[in-house]
Amino acid sequence: MDVISVLTGNTALRTELRKLLVTIASRARTITLPTSIAALNRVLLTLHHTYTRKQLFAGFGWEAIWRTTPQSGVAWIEEHGAYIMLVTLEKDEESFTERTRYRDFAITPTQFHWQSQATARPERGDGMRIVQARNGLGTMWLFVRRARKDDFGTEPYAFMGAFRPTKIEGMLPMSVTGDLANAMPAEWFEVAARAR
Repeated sequence: MDVISVLTGNTALRTELRKLLVTIASRARTITLPTSIAALNRVLLTLHHTYTRKQLFAGFGWEAIWRTTPQSGVAWIEEHGAYIMLVTLEKDEESFTERTRYRDFAITPTQFHWQSQATARPERGDGMRIVQARNGLGTMWLFVRRARKDDFGTEPYAFMGAFRPTKIEGMLPMSVTGDLANAMPAEWFEVAARAR
């Protein structure tokens, strides 16, 4: 069956599809960036939309992304003072070792628990950046996906926006509880809460 022929010959279907597209477009939300971080006004991402690794790093203006893509679950973008957190909620045994099955989950639609990489310590490197973000120096940005793979290949990440640590415990890894500036949509909260 030729889709174009079906659409051309079915006025009611075309009308319904147009209405659906208008409704979907009206739901697009953008985020208000923290005014204290003026450099972030160049971030070209839409809240709760999905992005591949390359797309999300490009959205932060990271030019090196066209040469190489970071493969870890975190990245520091110095020119923005931005700490990127890439979270896979469902961690299968095939893709994650016991050491990398971090406890990442939603507590409420605006509160999230995240564990840093196993090497993070509060007094240096990534651990120090997390502590600084809790104190208002720099910003953390949360991206989540359900699993590593979906029906189309590598699953993209949904952009959940700014994350501000409120409680930090331990090290190697550090357990971080924090607040999201914007609430997770209900469907994402359901998936992220189940990861608990």
